[in-house]
Amino acid sequence: MTLLALSTNAQNGTTRITNTITIAATTISSIIIIHSIAQKIRDKRSQKLKHTLENDETKYNDLLLAVQDDDEDVNSKRESKCIYLDYNGTTPIYPPVFKSMIPYLSQHFGNPSSGHAYGTIPRMAVQSARRSILKLLFPDSVDLNGCKSDANAEASIVFTGCGSEADNLAIHLAIHSTNEMRQGKKGHVVTSNVEHPAISECLKALEARGEYQRI
Repeated sequence: MTLLALSTNAQNGTTRITNTITIAATTISSIIIIHSIAQKIRDKRSQKLKHTLENDETKYNDLLLAVQDDDEDVNSKRESKCIYLDYNGTTPIYPPVFKSMIPYLSQHFGNPSSGHAYGTIPRMAVQSARRSILKLLFPDSVDLNGCKSDANAEASIVFTGCGSEADNLAIHLAIHSTNEMRQGKKGHVVTSNVEHPAISECLKALEARGEYQRI
């Protein structure tokens, strides 16, 4: 009986070891299969992204040629009539800027502030743009790869929709960051009579609300 019990225990132990090895082998095989599938998915996405970028490049070149043709036709007509001097108001888009924007006007159109997948690439592009601007302002302290970048510094770069919005933002920040405003007093603003309406109208509104005193 003792020998039979020992033999049975040995068989059970061998069975457990065999089952453990089988489970381990199955798990490893599953991991390898999953890794292979994930790699194929990554490769497919990379090929799709490459194809998309190539298509974007083709679209850009076609659009650029069309724009250049239109410009040549329009400019040839304008040259005999007038010279455009309102570049302070608006300008034709700079070709390198146009080229860099094509993917985000066609393929990657998601809202950068969105939490879903469509906002990921545009959000990365906005972050990259902020780092590029910081690099221009502080060339010795900012790494374009983000290694030396500061999240607070990046957040200090604010993109606005137009010049008027930028003017209004600058005025609000200037007025509300003064010591007088912190102490509950009215600040003072010095202006001239040749200010752009984006400045003068904003100041009139703030003055009517009693937020400052004009000098």
